[in-house]
Amino acid sequence: MALPVQILTANGASVPLEPSPGRDDPIAALRSQVALALGKHHSQIQLLCSETILTDGPLLNEVLPSPNTGDGAVTITAVVQQLSIEEMKNHIQMRKGWDQKPLAFATMDWIDPDNYGRSYRKERFLWRGNGGTDVIFPEPQDINVNMLPFVMGQMISVPEEYQHYWPMIEACNIPKEEHGKVGYLTVHESMVPKGQSQRRPGLHIETPGLVMTEDGKYHNHPFMWGCGLLRTDAEHDKHPELPKVEGGIYMASNVANSCEVWQALITDPGLVVGHHGDLEHIREVLGKGHLMEPNTIYWLTDKTPHEALPLKEEAYRQFFRVVTSALSAWFPEHSAENRLGTTPDPTVTKIIEGSKFDM
Repeated sequence: MALPVQILTANGASVPLEPSPGRDDPIAALRSQVALALGKHHSQIQLLCSETILTDGPLLNEVLPSPNTGDGAVTITAVVQQLSIEEMKNHIQMRKGWDQKPLAFATMDWIDPDNYGRSYRKERFLWRGNGGTDVIFPEPQDINVNMLPFVMGQMISVPEEYQHYWPMIEACNIPKEEHGKVGYLTVHESMVPKGQSQRRPGLHIETPGLVMTEDGKYHNHPFMWGCGLLRTDAEHDKHPELPKVEGGIYMASNVANSCEVWQALITDPGLVVGHHGDLEHIREVLGKGHLMEPNTIYWLTDKTPHEALPLKEEAYRQFFRVVTSALSAWFPEHSAENRLGTTPDPTVTKIIEGSKFDM
């Protein structure tokens, strides 16, 4: 049975809800519904009836008074509360010291090789460097392909014009659990002028928090962009000092000081990030990041802060990235179709038309 409830913002604007709140709905459910309608995290919403704060726990009909407006509806005011920087810190996990294990990113030498599955390492493409695993980029061809779907572990699924990057895909040593699933390849080769960045500038994470999809509504499921976990098992692992990876993102470039990454995780993006994953407002909280070494493959999560940096001198930059299978949304407008027929897995990834920057 529908309960006559009128939801207004603090400035008096109506908040339309579909479906309308039910008599037996918990207040917590209403708060989440209002939050999604306003594009906010549910913990940022405070509900007021007259001067009474409606707290989670009771049902609506247990706490609402008799109708207090002429049209027979009970008025509830939704107040959006902005988190302070101090409150945001509760949703940021940071490694306490450089002597600790990786938390949010790692080079290949920090990751347990027993989790790699079949290893494709070849001496002419890969060698041990100082503090990491170095790779050789192929000769550039001015390629610019973004989020191309391919089947991980199957070179035949990559179009021939990009197969010279297959040794770098192999060098990622993607865990065998990902083999046979759809991953996403990005290669960007271009001259970058002095003072400009090749890729997205500004501190951000790949997971955008709450986003509006093509139905014009916000949704409360997290948008995944590869996810990524580092796990250790001291009892069963052959190399307990090295974590194992699950999912995540692999990336590398051939230009020094062109990308910075942080050993931090944004544990609840919906509460912390700005538009499209922006994190500029917490830059001081995160402190100094790590400048990614050139010709080195890095693994990171989709909640790892990073940014492309403006180059100090003009340079020809090659950027390489593989996003593993846990991708929630794929945007054809910003992505490359695979002419061989591989498409995103519809059981994992939703294809959304239009620009993601308009959402």
